[in-house]
Amino acid sequence: MGWKDVARTAGKDGSGYRGKRPDRAGRLRAAQVPRYSTDPGAAAAIEARMKQLGLWERYVAELSRLSRAGGLPSMWASPDQKARAALKTVGARRDGRKAAER
Repeated sequence: MGWKDVARTAGKDGSGYRGKRPDRAGRLRAAQVPRYSTDPGAAAAIEARMKQLGLWERYVAELSRLSRAGGLPSMWASPDQKARAALKTVGARRDGRKAAER
């Protein structure tokens, strides 16, 4: 999702992740990685990022596949399911395959 050099760090709450992400000018800046799988607000940012990367259709297909396995419609997907669908979609793009083929 655009992050580089992500590493686990021990913080006040026990654990977290820090990494580098591009700012508006394209330079990499150090930042705390949001907890996409547990925070609904951060999970909403996933959808905007998928649209920005041009992976919206693949993301929706993967999300519907994951949520259908749980017996829910894709619009009711949990933040964890959204994060998993985004990771599979981005990973499939890097591998040169569609998310449905994985």
